[in-house]
Amino acid sequence: MAQENGLRFKLVYSHFGVSGRHRCPMPNGNHISWVNTLNRLVMERGEEVILGQFRYIAEAVSYQKSLSNNLFRHHNFFGYFIKPRNISECLREEEVEASYENDVIYLYPIEIEWSNLRYLAEGVDIKDEHNNFYRYEFTETISPRLIKLAQEGKVKIIFSNIIDPAEPVDYYQTIEKKLEAIGIPTKQIIWIQGNKPRSSFKEDRGSESIYLTSILSLIQGAENFQRYPTRTALGYVSDVVRPSDLDINKRRPKRFLCFNRMINRPHRLAMVYMALKYDLLSDSIWSFVSLPYKENVIQDLQNFWEEPGDDLLFAPRIVDLIPYELDTQHLSNDEKQSFATVDNNRKDFYENTYFHIVSETRLGEEPSCFFSEKTWRPIMNLQPFIHVGGWRALAKLKELGFKTFGHVIDESYDEVLDPVQRFAIIKKEILRLKSMSMEEMHNLYYSVTDILIHNQKLLSESMDFDPLEELKTLR
Repeated sequence: MAQENGLRFKLVYSHFGVSGRHRCPMPNGNHISWVNTLNRLVMERGEEVILGQFRYIAEAVSYQKSLSNNLFRHHNFFGYFIKPRNISECLREEEVEASYENDVIYLYPIEIEWSNLRYLAEGVDIKDEHNNFYRYEFTETISPRLIKLAQEGKVKIIFSNIIDPAEPVDYYQTIEKKLEAIGIPTKQIIWIQGNKPRSSFKEDRGSESIYLTSILSLIQGAENFQRYPTRTALGYVSDVVRPSDLDINKRRPKRFLCFNRMINRPHRLAMVYMALKYDLLSDSIWSFVSLPYKENVIQDLQNFWEEPGDDLLFAPRIVDLIPYELDTQHLSNDEKQSFATVDNNRKDFYENTYFHIVSETRLGEEPSCFFSEKTWRPIMNLQPFIHVGGWRALAKLKELGFKTFGHVIDESYDEVLDPVQRFAIIKKEILRLKSMSMEEMHNLYYSVTDILIHNQKLLSESMDFDPLEELKTLR
């Protein structure tokens, strides 16, 4: 596996499921109760029980829920390696010594999603399929053999969360200390995720672990573009706006399009506050689907309130407004908080609006930005956009070959590290666009169609984009 296509990596696993003559690596990091359950299921139903986890097929019991013994599953990192290769070439721990090559990097992957980093750091109570209760501690899943291989520099533990942004730094520090306590040096630890935590740039952070980033969402966006039109999870046929759909003689009725699913971050609340205070809902298309922490609205917006008394005036209005939905009314609360809506794309939303406000996952101070599917939606659908996201996100897009709109709007916000100040510049520009007549918005839109078409074409051609490019720089 390691030498095909020029790769210098092999993946190492503690447990394999065996089905007939085939064996399949089980996700690392799981409690032995889940390993035993999964092994039984593989014997009964074949290796698809394991591979199905990577392919998003629900199998047997839920995963990554409180008290579930299935904490980790194969995900995009594993999928990247097995797509062009024979899965049987993944190694057992005990096979590393016999196959060891100095020019190969041996990776022991822990694939993280959702709350799993917290579970790794803090532990969690779980139960098995027989309702036996256990206390899960991550370090108890690490074998003496793996510790020895890490100490000898032969295996690196890689924590992959390439679908999400960096988590709070305390989690990384706690996990590294736990691994150091059982003898694994931090120089044998790799973190790879959607962006880097701010602490990773500090020279005195006290760890030799390696931080890498991945833009997984770009290739996912390209994959979605290629398969549209298609029926998606919300039940309708999703499709994109294409150059042939553009009609300079057709006026669009709305100004902005902005999707906000979980209103669980201050900048998302600030979007609701701005929309209410400046009457942005009446002539635009917005969604604010779920507000999990209603009691925290005033506190979470403390840096964004503009005038004395706005907190008491607008906090109740924010709570009363949400949910403010477009096409998710029929979903359960759990479904609304899941990622079931990620690949849905209502073409008419884009055909009826001029400008996209990208409400990204993070508006933080990390010196690297995070891109989710939200960034690619306007690019996929021929819309200019303002990016409410990480510092220098527009600069990163330009580095990837995309073009932005600095000649027609103020994009100076991209160079402002402080998130509150960045949002203030963004808001000012949104309100300037709001003050335009619809005819001016129409003319602005059609003045940038060459950029829109360039960006969509580049996205559509990104199927070969390498989300693990930084990983390949390791020596």
